[in-house]
Amino acid sequence: EPLVQECMEYYIDKSAEEEKLRQRIFRRERLAMKASHANGGVSSGDGAMGEPRGVVTYLLMENAGRTIYRDLLLSLHCLGKFFGSYPVVVFHTNSSTREELASLRREAPRGLRLELEEVALEFPPGVAGFPGGPDAFLAPPHC
Repeated sequence: EPLVQECMEYYIDKSAEEEKLRQRIFRRERLAMKASHANGGVSSGDGAMGEPRGVVTYLLMENAGRTIYRDLLLSLHCLGKFFGSYPVVVFHTNSSTREELASLRREAPRGLRLELEEVALEFPPGVAGFPGGPDAFLAPPHC
């Protein structure tokens, strides 16, 4: 189907862009580690040696049942228990309410470095021709 093909091409393109970015980040990390070893283990000034050099990111796109942020909160608690030293950025859409975002901040594990950032998300143009359009993807489940 043309719609399926267009969606697949869209996400394959996004995956390729993400992989390029990931490779650039890994390359920088390798160079920083080499520089640190060359300096006898002394940091290059961009953070202490034991500091994490990464960030954990989440994408919060609420469903009609308004339950996804609760799942995210559970995930944040698991993350905080095992990887709490990593900063966390939650990208959310404008469909997240102030109350939901405040709840995430209030109920997140203590000491977790949490940033919330609003982003705009778009569906590929071909989805508009799908029965119900993009709204059908966000509608409550039905049989």
